[in-house]
Amino acid sequence: MLSKEESGNRTYRFLNNLINCGWMSGYIFQLSEDRKSFYIRQSEYASGIFLVELDKNDYLPQSYQEGSGVKIYARLAAISNFGQPSIVLKVLSLEQPSLNELPKSDPLANPTTANSFDIYKEFGLEMPFGKVVNNVIVAGFLDGLVFDKDPKGEKKADCLLLNLRTGPDTFLPVRIYGKRCQVQYDQIKKLKNRGKYLPIAFNCSLRSKAVTLSGSEAPVIMSYLHSSKITFMDNASVNNYFLGKPLWLHKIIESEAKPE
Repeated sequence: MLSKEESGNRTYRFLNNLINCGWMSGYIFQLSEDRKSFYIRQSEYASGIFLVELDKNDYLPQSYQEGSGVKIYARLAAISNFGQPSIVLKVLSLEQPSLNELPKSDPLANPTTANSFDIYKEFGLEMPFGKVVNNVIVAGFLDGLVFDKDPKGEKKADCLLLNLRTGPDTFLPVRIYGKRCQVQYDQIKKLKNRGKYLPIAFNCSLRSKAVTLSGSEAPVIMSYLHSSKITFMDNASVNNYFLGKPLWLHKIIESEAKPE
């Protein structure tokens, strides 16, 4: 993991020359036995639960236990759950959050260590709480845009599903909600190649859904970028989202242009 000084280096905010980073706070939930993965839980609902993984050479320090508060600085990576796209947070650094960065505790957040006790109940105190940190900034290229559908297969006019290409073989799922979905959709589809590989960015939050998928015995947590708009770039703002030229995209476009 990065040290506190290293995490302040702007370079670490980028992956594949595209900005890709996020800050999240919450409680540790379902910590793995090898201390290399857990969920960060921001509420008792599925929408506020996100999978976190540490690098192969890193482990969660022993000072953090099931139910501990934590704040992480992370990159967003794509994973597949039973063939469906989702997002996992890859830790760059972590720290103990301030109390105003933690949600109100609930039974799921109770620590499970052998010597634990509730210090607030012990002395009749009220635990302070604040607002969770949930902010991600990701840039990439448009690689698919369709309207979501309801269980009957009909178009949901207030929800767009977007594939955000963030690397040669990496796609992050994005869900865009709001009354302007049709306007944004029409604007993009009028462009050359129907907007494919349009450089876009999102400064938004993460959300999750508990979905029952074919092949899974229990509901699966599926995470995605949650936004109300698509941020388009002009040449003056590119430097906010790009560290350098993403030359890997040239190879992809060239390969698609070759006749079969």
